[in-house]
Order: sequence, then C-alpha cells, then structure tokens
Amino acid sequence: MTLTGLDAKPPQTPRDREFGWIVDVRAAKKSPARARGVTLGGMRALAFAALLIPSVAVADDLSVRASGDDGPAVQVGAALGAGGQGDAIYGGVDLRLDVAWGNAKAALGGRLVWLDGDLRDDYASASDAIRVLRALQLGTTVGETQLGLAGGALAPPTLGHVVDGYRVRLDDRPRTGASAALANRTLGLQLDIDDVVDPGLVAGALDWQFSAPWGMQSAVAVDPVAGEAAIEMGILRRFSREGVRTDVGGGAILEPGLGIAAIGYVNTAIDHAGARWTTSTELRAGQGTVGAAFGPLHRLERDAMYMDAQRGWGGAFAAGVAHERGWIQAGVRRRTAGWLGTLAAGAPLHRRVQGAGWIAATRDVVAGAAAVRMTLPRRLSTSLELGRFYDVDAMAPSGFTSVTAWLSITNE
Repeated sequence: MTLTGLDAKPPQTPRDREFGWIVDVRAAKKSPARARGVTLGGMRALAFAALLIPSVAVADDLSVRASGDDGPAVQVGAALGAGGQGDAIYGGVDLRLDVAWGNAKAALGGRLVWLDGDLRDDYASASDAIRVLRALQLGTTVGETQLGLAGGALAPPTLGHVVDGYRVRLDDRPRTGASAALANRTLGLQLDIDDVVDPGLVAGALDWQFSAPWGMQSAVAVDPVAGEAAIEMGILRRFSREGVRTDVGGGAILEPGLGIAAIGYVNTAIDHAGARWTTSTELRAGQGTVGAAFGPLHRLERDAMYMDAQRGWGGAFAAGVAHERGWIQAGVRRRTAGWLGTLAAGAPLHRRVQGAGWIAATRDVVAGAAAVRMTLPRRLSTSLELGRFYDVDAMAPSGFTSVTAWLSITNE
C-alpha cells in the first residue's frame, strides 16, 4: 500500500498507482509536456503528461527519481513492515529496483506478507510473476502527437462517463494493469485494462474535436467477469478563453441487456492563483444502472449494482483543486443502486513529511486508505498506513481494517 494519488480529475494531478503518492509539482512544471499544459489550450497534453510523470512508488518511496544526461538512474530499496490486518498480526518484507532513463521508467519489486505467521498467497501461480512489474512508463512525441504506454499498478482511470475513478485494489493485494494513450490538439485516445491477470475492467475512450468548438466523446467499458458493458456516444460544445475551459455536452449510454440512458453534463476547469480548479456536473435518466457503472467500488458492488438496474434518474457533482501545496477532490453520485460519495486528498505536510488518502462510501460499504511518510537521515524513511479493505473474491465479501508501519532504506 502506498500513498494515494488523485484520480484523473483534476488533470494536473500526478498519476501513479491506484494508491498513489505525492510529487513535487514544481519540478513537473519544468518539463516540456507540463509547460505545454499550463494553459487550458494544452489540456490534452497536460492530461497525457500526467499519465507519464515518473511514478515509481512503494510503501517506502514517494519521491521522484529522474535520470541524468550521463545515463540511467538506478535506485534499490528494502522495507520491513509490521502491524495488524483484521484479526491477524501483519508482517511484511518489501524489495524493489527502480530504473529511470529519459522518458522511460521501470520499477520491479515484490512484497511478502505474513498473517499470523502464514505466508499470504500473493504469488500462488506462474501468471502471478507479472506482479513484480510495479511500473513501466514509456513516452515519445511524433510531430505534434504524444504517445505513451504505462504498466504496473496504475492510477484510477476516468474514461468518458462510464468509468469514474475505478479502483482495482480494494483487497490490499498486488495488481498489474496496462494503459496506452495518444494525444494531440484535436484527438485523445486511451485504452486501459485494470489487471492483466484478473481483469475486471477493459475500457477505451475517444475524445475528438472534429470541428472546433464542437467535439465528440465516446467510451466503452467491459467487465469480463460479470459479462456486463457500457457504451457511451455524445457530442460536446467547448467554450474556452485564457485560463478557462468549459465543456457542455450530452449523449446516450447503452448497457446491453439493461437499457439505455440519456446524459447531459457540464465540465469546467480554471487556472487561477497557481492552481487548477475543476467542477463537473451531470444528470442522467433512463434504464439501467443510471450512473457510472465502473466506479471506485465496482469490484465490490457490481453484482448488486446490476441486479438493482431499473428505470430511474441519476446525477453527479464533483469539485477539486490541485496546487503545488496539495490537492483535494470530493464528489457525490446518485445511481439506481444508491448514493456514492468520494473524497481524495494529499499534501506535503512538512519538508520531510507527506500525506495522502482516499475514501469511497455507500450506505452499505466504506473503503479507503491513508498514509503518512517521513524521511529520516541516513537514507531511511518511515511510514504509517491505514486502510479499509475487502476480500472481493469471496462469495460474501467482508471488510477488514489494516494498520501497518514501515521502516525502509534506499541506496541514495
């Protein structure tokens, strides 16, 4: 478990593992991609850069490691953890290797966890060997088009209006996903899979400004386990001026076998006082889940959500701000399955202390995690991590609380 990064909104927030971390935004602003994204005219480049910002982080490392001109930068580290998880005593050993060179970054690592002295089966089969890939990020620019590939433990994706802050890691086990992106001034394309070993989400989104200020937005999401899908098609009108962009749009979302719903939305982003302020509002009406079916708790509530699909209305509102001093985003959503509330925040609390966390809650379920990390002399650091997780593979998932402390050391 590591510190949590914000979801895809606001776009200037660094994106890492779905339980992400804090990064020095001032350093990110110095990169060419970030420079192009400071104004809203380069928002696609900004969102794309967020996908590729260096993001190697485990429980004992929340810092950015960038390679120099002389060759790759290499960092190795180890950590020991102890605490409690549910009714069991938790013990852990974490090893990692991080390599960064130019626009490429890779992180390998493994964590062994003992509960009441018994080794947890995180690597029970040969296919689980892919779990040692914690992060892989490659990026390049061809003309005015940026291309990127990311793998490992990814940030929660938001794709169109069918995937909204989806979280794969609700059970405190390693997950390995993959994401590919393409972006230029008129076209944005993203493809995601949440876990290549145990997929619960395979999705893609297209944002095409075919005749400014008019554009098209479409997205497709599939749950291979539940056999359910959501398909969105819509048109938007973009209003923009220096430092402000507003998208007003509408369309339809088809959920095969469940029904179809109409959607209307307004999204606004403002650059002001060195921060990015965002709001999003939507209304839906029709048949089906009538909400972003692939939300942060999808792996936990998908069976009940599809069973509760019916005719009705839904809506959502979210607001956030991202600044070099920290970020926060809160949202609320109404679905036929009930209300969902979310909150994510993070900030450097001190020169040596960083903290972040997220929470998602319905009437019946509360999941989330938070962590605080402090750097110490002699390449040491310590962190305290709290979490509310669920055994999502059980017939009747039950929640458990996790509290762990980690002591780590690196080679630099």
